[in-house]
Amino acid sequence: MQAFIDFLQTASLPADCQRIFHGRGGRYPGAEHLCLDWFEPALLLTSFKENTPESLAVLVEALKAFWLRLGKVEPFTLVYQY
Repeated sequence: MQAFIDFLQTASLPADCQRIFHGRGGRYPGAEHLCLDWFEPALLLTSFKENTPESLAVLVEALKAFWLRLGKVEPFTLVYQY
């Protein structure tokens, strides 16, 4: 999961809808279960394994920090799919 959080430190949003993070590709150890997509105005976080409430809270906080870092004025909108 830390690889996902680290990725968010330098990630940006694309102009169109697309996948931002593809953990299933095996490039990010410990985050193989996560995918993040941008469907303006919402982020879609998909997890292919169950997260504990605590680990989900860490992911949501990291995504909120990502949103703030980008300087977005729109409300933070996240859809979570398990």
